[in-house]
Amino acid sequence: MDTEPDGVAPQKSRSSLMPGPGKEGGDEKKRLDDINESVSPKPTPAAGEADPNGLNPDISEAPEGGLRAWLVVVGSGFVFFSCLGFVNTFGVFQQYYMSHQLRNHTPDNIAWIGALMAFVQSGAGAITGSLFDRFGARVSTIFSRLRFLPSWIQ
Repeated sequence: MDTEPDGVAPQKSRSSLMPGPGKEGGDEKKRLDDINESVSPKPTPAAGEADPNGLNPDISEAPEGGLRAWLVVVGSGFVFFSCLGFVNTFGVFQQYYMSHQLRNHTPDNIAWIGALMAFVQSGAGAITGSLFDRFGARVSTIFSRLRFLPSWIQ
């Protein structure tokens, strides 16, 4: 390879890498085509078509602003308020349990109820979150309905 006086190899110009009329250069052209293909945006599938990324085609896109998007934010806030509020106020329930149903048990034993409740609520997110991502909302709501059905029967 030719070197300049200081021992550095000369730089090729960009035009020497591009194939031109009468030039060979299929390897460089193929490499540039591969780069362009990897950075070009992929077409989004139409409704009902299979997504090449393996995502569920029945899930519509998230709303981007507007009233519907803000209603989702407000609804999520209500869900977190009620669920986390119930767990965080277990001390009130513990006092009631100690004076009524579980008066023969120690406060330490009764505290396990609240601790398990908080653990299940927080720990279940790792499992249910991945199931929701994989199968969508339908599977998780069906499971929820079946799980809570016995609590409604009196």
